[in-house]
Amino acid sequence: MRCARKANGWQSGNGSEMNVTYPSVRMVGDLLKDPDILTTPLILLDLPFSAALDTVMLPSDAANAKRSKKHNPKTKKE
Repeated sequence: MRCARKANGWQSGNGSEMNVTYPSVRMVGDLLKDPDILTTPLILLDLPFSAALDTVMLPSDAANAKRSKKHNPKTKKE
C-alpha cells in the first residue's frame, strides 16, 4: 500500500484517509515487502530519518487523530 502526505493527513493509494502513527516507517516496511535491488539500499538509508521525523511528529499526529475522532465519530453499520 502506497501512502502520500496530504496537508491534513495521510492518504492511501485508493484515496481514503489514514490516521496512523509512524506513517513513514510503515511505508518503508511496506516498500521492503517487495525488495528491489536498486531501491532497497536507498530505503534502508532513509529508515533512520523516517523514524526520527515520525518521532518528532508523534504529538501532532496524536492530536490530529484525537481531533478527527471527536469531529467524525464512526457510525454503526446495521
